[in-house]
Amino acid sequence: MERKRITYRSLDALRGLACLWVVLLHSEAALSAKVHLDAIPGFTPFAKHGWLGVQIFFVISGFCIAASAMHKTPKEFAKARALRICPPYFVALIIGAIVEAIAYRATQSGIAHGGVVHLDILHEGPQFWISNFLFLNFWDHTHVLLSVGWSLVYEAWFYVVMGLLLLLPLAADRSKYLWACHALTLACAIGIGFGLPFPADLWTQFGLGILLFDLLSRPQNKAVGAFAVVVCLVCLAQGLRIFSLPAYEHQHSGAAWFMVVATFVGLFLMHRIDTKISSTKLMTRLGQVGLFSYSLYLIHGIVLQPVNYVFSKLPATGLLAYILLPSMIAVCVGAGYVFYLLVESKNQNKHPGAKGQSRS
Repeated sequence: MERKRITYRSLDALRGLACLWVVLLHSEAALSAKVHLDAIPGFTPFAKHGWLGVQIFFVISGFCIAASAMHKTPKEFAKARALRICPPYFVALIIGAIVEAIAYRATQSGIAHGGVVHLDILHEGPQFWISNFLFLNFWDHTHVLLSVGWSLVYEAWFYVVMGLLLLLPLAADRSKYLWACHALTLACAIGIGFGLPFPADLWTQFGLGILLFDLLSRPQNKAVGAFAVVVCLVCLAQGLRIFSLPAYEHQHSGAAWFMVVATFVGLFLMHRIDTKISSTKLMTRLGQVGLFSYSLYLIHGIVLQPVNYVFSKLPATGLLAYILLPSMIAVCVGAGYVFYLLVESKNQNKHPGAKGQSRS
């Protein structure tokens, strides 16, 4: 069956929205040690659930990487992925190490203080640096240098899995290749909550994005549609099972699976009106943030350290408390855009194809 070429213009906007949610989470967490932002009903719970933005990222990433893998050899795929994520990540690691070293010394000397525990970067051994630069943290249980580094380690190893599947003889037929990815997604969905090893424990999120690509590119294929329904039902069932467990961390994990399914279904339905909504002012603005969302995601945690120190010297009472939070976010967005201009845009690997599929 012939595969339909997909244009999904709203993906950049959705990436921008997800990234801003994560930035809101970390900004609110940094500011909450000084002031409680409870005057707006529901604001604090919404901000504290910003970690769900990462689940949205994973699904969108799976969609985009599946599109990228359709016409690439394993070597081309590996090169494209490495050029896409590694140079900005390496620069962010270096900047993060410098800021972390300064923060640690400032804390030890009493210049700065607070509840954040900083790493003594200058006394970390070779294993720490090798693991952070080669995405090995979850294999050797090494601390991540960047606050968002854990998700990038997962992302990198998702690419490795897709690259290895490209080496299989069946990958010559890309439809069979996608079915291999789908089979892995269902297996991981069934295994949720049973101690799956890294990176299989979060492959389902990424795999649902691959499934979405296959579903939209072959809308007449009933087998793909039926398989998508099965995977979503399994995810919902597992989410309900995990959410019903008493411990808070189980509720936290259960909510993630609801978000994953909601993202999958939302992206599927929204594609039908993509042309209409992508041109709205709101989506255009979010799309502009989505353009440099990777840079913003990488750099915002680093920027928040000195920004939070400066803002901690200001009186955060009354209206000023609600001015500080958007100000922190604005500084992060500005820093992310500068990082994009100076670093990411210089190394961005531009793929032919529809907008929303080239930056993944």
